[in-house]
Amino acid sequence: MVDRADSAAAAANENPHGGEADMLFSSARNQRMKAQRLLVRIVNARNKDVESYIEGPREDRRVNLTLPVWVVPLDGGRPRMADAFSTVTREVSASGMSLVVQQPFSPGEVIVSLRAEGQTLYLRGRIRHVDPLGAGIWHAGVDVAEVVEPVDFPELESLSF
Repeated sequence: MVDRADSAAAAANENPHGGEADMLFSSARNQRMKAQRLLVRIVNARNKDVESYIEGPREDRRVNLTLPVWVVPLDGGRPRMADAFSTVTREVSASGMSLVVQQPFSPGEVIVSLRAEGQTLYLRGRIRHVDPLGAGIWHAGVDVAEVVEPVDFPELESLSF
């Protein structure tokens, strides 16, 4: 006969990091939802011709919205300020945005900085694709993962609008 304490110990030995993994997944999901709510508020505040966005995965429509932004590539999770460049968005959705860029660059992590809600905001995301539009201009798709606090990367505050 196996008692409950032995069963719990055996389960813990099978997956010793299960609780930690669940917490990390939950934290990443919460960060993504926070970023999505921010993007929805930005679209709703700036685009009066479209009925208000509804939060949720199935309502992830793209809206043509041009906003000036700074793009800062990340290297090992740290901003490469020397490679930062300014550009504009082409479209914005609850889960990301597309950018118009003047040179192709490799997919990877970036921080996108923009002005909205009376403040400068920072979003960490991943460049998913870079496609040519023509005439030496490219379109880059950014999948936004989280809102970044400026205290985490004080060097970002040097970006000006």
